[in-house]
Amino acid sequence: MKVMLGLELCAQSLGLDLRYNKGETCETNQVHLITHVETTPAQVQDVEQTAMIHQALAQKSKLPSQHFVDAGYVDAQLLVTSQNDDGIELIGPVRADTSWQGTREDAYDFSRPCN
Repeated sequence: MKVMLGLELCAQSLGLDLRYNKGETCETNQVHLITHVETTPAQVQDVEQTAMIHQALAQKSKLPSQHFVDAGYVDAQLLVTSQNDDGIELIGPVRADTSWQGTREDAYDFSRPCN
């Protein structure tokens, strides 16, 4: 099973400061089914939800083999732990390094090889 995770914001016109994370199946030539919905306060970061969503899917015996997510749900640790702990291939773009070390050529960081 493949699951796609997306973020949708609740209507601000209602004065709600909430958002929800929705997971749905995305198999080719099959009906897309919602597998999980997680409502959180707006200030909760997406990346904080990934492991909890995997736990919730595991409790329902709905863990996917591949989990397609946007950049907000991915970091290096989750790429490794999702595979090792849950057997899930987490697929999504990794965010760019925006630290001062990552943006300066003369700074030391781990994102480029040593010369």
